Amino acid sequence: MSKVRRLEKKTHQVQSKLCEDPSNIELLTEESSLELQVYDCKELLTAQSEELNVMISCFKETQITASQKLATMRGDKTVATIRANEICFKYAKWRLTEADGQLGIADLILSNFL
Repeated sequence: MSKVRRLEKKTHQVQSKLCEDPSNIELLTEESSLELQVYDCKELLTAQSEELNVMISCFKETQITASQKLATMRGDKTVATIRANEICFKYAKWRLTEADGQLGIADLILSNFL
């Protein structure tokens, strides 16, 4: 994230200089190079973020499985493991209706629920 911010700051500085001298070819090439670097860095960051999310999910799943095995080996009857799944979405619309689907009882709209 800090690398992306640093590159974006450099890009902004170059763009400010370009406003003063729009015919400077060196600044134009530097700007396009910086924008490409920012794009590549953001793509890498997104890929690493997704990979980290998968790794965390696998770790949690492993912890739950280990906890269940330990409880089984000890013979604990009172140990209960709750499995949680995390779901993120940007927009959801839900409508509660009667059994025949004709009468709408409630409407729920969630947006930017991340």
